[in-house]
Amino acid sequence: MKRIREVSLNGRMMSADEARVSPYDRSLLLGDGLFETVLVKRGEAKHIGRHTARMAASAEELGFATPGRVEIERAVREFAAEAGIKDGALRITLTRGEGAGVWPEDETGVMLLITGSEGIPYPPEKLKAGLTAAVVDEPRRTQGITARHKTTSYMPSILARRAARLRGCDTAIMLNSAGRVAEADAANVFVVKGGVVVTPPVDEGALPGISRGRLVAAMPDIRQAAVTMEDLAAAEEIVFTNALMPAIRASEVNGRAMRPGKFWRAALDILST
Repeated sequence: MKRIREVSLNGRMMSADEARVSPYDRSLLLGDGLFETVLVKRGEAKHIGRHTARMAASAEELGFATPGRVEIERAVREFAAEAGIKDGALRITLTRGEGAGVWPEDETGVMLLITGSEGIPYPPEKLKAGLTAAVVDEPRRTQGITARHKTTSYMPSILARRAARLRGCDTAIMLNSAGRVAEADAANVFVVKGGVVVTPPVDEGALPGISRGRLVAAMPDIRQAAVTMEDLAAAEEIVFTNALMPAIRASEVNGRAMRPGKFWRAALDILST
């Protein structure tokens, strides 16, 4: 994918070289921010309402001020149009702004940054080939308020991806503190065992993903339940979903080769719309 050299910062379009983020921004200093990644197809920011709804809900629970969903959606559409993105991806980053200390007594208001890339995030040949995955030791937090929000405090996922890459794999499957499957380093996980499709629930460490929610709504037989290492080892299919890919299968997990299956094809059909 090709990074767009224009950004939207607090509602203003400018070049990336011109954009200036404060050295005192709390997301830079403390990871005190939220973000969403949005797929763009034929110039349309797909499911933007779902993304802004999740961001607004997180902002309210975590005590962020926000520009408001309508303003964020307008800024996203204007950015995609002015940057000329036809097929690609956007990232919306919302921070608490400047402010010293653990809690910012002197906070100056939020910062809204929109950046983008041009190109298909997961081309058809990659979807067909699938991802190699490794289960890693880096745990996914399941307790605490931040576990169910998409925050800029992303170090566990970064370390998990690094561990997977050191083992020659594309992505990592992360366990929760109880040793059960939580999610992948940047995706939700669906496991098919004995013909039954299961995905870990939010209280097991799964982020309430946009694509995950769409699949669960479209396929009522999907169970939200704990997934053990034994379930993973016996799975007929393992499928990953996030906002930038319709659905991508695991081609190999911990060295065990896996073939494409019916659930992956069905998920691909549903999420490609």
